[in-house]
Amino acid sequence: MASYATGTGNLAWHGSELFPLELRGLGSSLLTASCWSMNVIVSATFLSMLSGITAAGTFGFYAGMCFVRKIFIFELAYH
Repeated sequence: MASYATGTGNLAWHGSELFPLELRGLGSSLLTASCWSMNVIVSATFLSMLSGITAAGTFGFYAGMCFVRKIFIFELAYH
């Protein structure tokens, strides 16, 4: 619980406060939609990946996807 609270897991629920007031409604809806779409993708693929490439491979794949996402976000933010 402490790791979740200090990580990016709650960003979708508290990130709406980062948007300006005139964009807060649209930003909050897009942030929530992206959060739930990623939850659906992980839920739909987890069990088949777990049986196909073992637990270490599955979590490694998801960690790699998070790393790629982080690079993409930093590239957008700083360039």
